[in-house]
Parts: sequence; structure tokens; C-alpha cells
Amino acid sequence: MRKRNLIFLFCMVIMLSSTWPAMKVALMFVSPLIFLMQRCLLASMVLLPLIAFLNKKFPTDGRTWLHLFIYSIIIAIGMTMSTIGLVYETTGLSSLLTCTHPIFVFCLAKLFLKERVTPNKIFGMLLGLLGIIILYAERISFATRSISPILLLTSGAFLWAVSMVYFKKFLKNIDQLLVTCIQFFFVFIIIFAVTLMFNELTFPINPPILYILSLLYTSIVGMALAIALMLSILKEEETIVVSVSSLIVPVLATFFGWIFLHETVSFFSFLSFIFILAGIYLVNKER
Repeated sequence: MRKRNLIFLFCMVIMLSSTWPAMKVALMFVSPLIFLMQRCLLASMVLLPLIAFLNKKFPTDGRTWLHLFIYSIIIAIGMTMSTIGLVYETTGLSSLLTCTHPIFVFCLAKLFLKERVTPNKIFGMLLGLLGIIILYAERISFATRSISPILLLTSGAFLWAVSMVYFKKFLKNIDQLLVTCIQFFFVFIIIFAVTLMFNELTFPINPPILYILSLLYTSIVGMALAIALMLSILKEEETIVVSVSSLIVPVLATFFGWIFLHETVSFFSFLSFIFILAGIYLVNKER
């Protein structure tokens, strides 16, 4: 991986990891759909002036807009599932289950993108997944959990994988800032229509400053900047490499949850961290 993309990857991982506890805090004050709708609108509004300043040109052909809309539908359903699942689970377990997407990416990228599957990639993915399994087994053993949020979070992970492969196949030649801005605006429209349909369009009155700060951080940093960085990396790097590298997100999210939300961090969390780092090293190792 190029040095610039490694720096982008590091920044993206920190942004995504720190976003999980901020999302958990925000969901104490508002419903998942309203929170997600506000995040998407704010993220697109933040990116629009930057796009205008950089004089980016929006696509003009109908096929590209169709792909953008399909891509946004995938993102909307996946993000909705993950956000609802987060309400009922800790930040560590939620990010953990969401970051199982490399399993699906590994299969989809080989099937649809014809990416090379080398021994380094296979062994690196298995080491990373072993770290995830250790963290998952430790989490699940301490409490009896409903299967519903786990299914929601895992389904969100699958759709995240689908969206990465879809972007790589159909939208990689479109500027990443444009794709990010358009996708979040479409997601806002989709969720707005759904909430309006079910008469759930209610906003918090006099929201506390903690909610406002969480909303701003998760929208600007955890959405607009992080996703733009991810798409920028995906344009130049293999989907499998990027997805497996993001396995470190749940480890850091668990750490941030421990700092800010006083969630438990155990020996097994550090053990999983070692396996995941080893997996990331192997996947990114020069072959």
C-alpha cells in the first residue's frame, strides 16, 4: 500500500473507531432513524461547499446516477441496521460485528472483482478474524443477548461489504467527494421518506450540548471525512486489503468505549488486538 494511503487508512480507522462511542451517546437522546437522517444531511451539507470550492463537476449521464442511487440504497439499509443494533449493544460488540464485513468482502471481491487471493491475504484475514472471534466469544459469554441486534449488526456488515464492492466495480472513476456527498444526500431522502411514511418524524426539543457535539462529530468526522478517505483508498487499493485493515476498528472502538463510556476492557481484548494487527500486517505486506 502506498504511504499516502497508509496515512489515510490510519486517519480513517481513528475516525471510525472514535465515532462508535459518540454514536452511542447520541442515541440516548433520539431515535436511530432521526439520528441517522440528521447525520447524513449534515455530512452532505459540509461536503457541498468544499465540492463547490474545488470546482468538482457532478456526473451528467443517467447510468452513473442510477448506480449512485442503488449504491445509496445499499448504504441506507446497512447504516439503518447498524444504528438500530447499536442501541441494544455496547460500542465494542457493535463495531465488532459491523467489522465482520471482510468475510463477505473476501468472497464478493474474488467473485465480482477478480481480485487476487494470495496466501498472505488468506492467512492475514484468518488471523484478523481470529482476533474478532476472540473478542466476540468473550463478549457473548458474559451475558445472554437477544439475537435480533446481532442479526441487525451482521446484516449491516454484509451490506457494507456489498457497498464496497459495488463502488469498486461501478463508481471508482467518480470523484470520491462527489460520491460521498451524493450518497449521504440520497440516504437522507430515503430515511426522511420512511420516517414520514410511518409518522416518526420527531426531533428532540432543546437538545443537550452533549447530543449536539456527538451529532457534529459523528457527521463531520465519522461520516463526511472518514467515508471520503475510505473511497479515496478504495480507488487505488484492493478491496480485500482495505476491508481487512479496518478490522482494527472494533479494537480501538472498545478502547474508546472504555475511556469515555467506562465499558470493560479485558485481557482478551488485548489478545485480539495482537491477532488483528498481525493480520493487517500480512495483508498489507509487499508480495
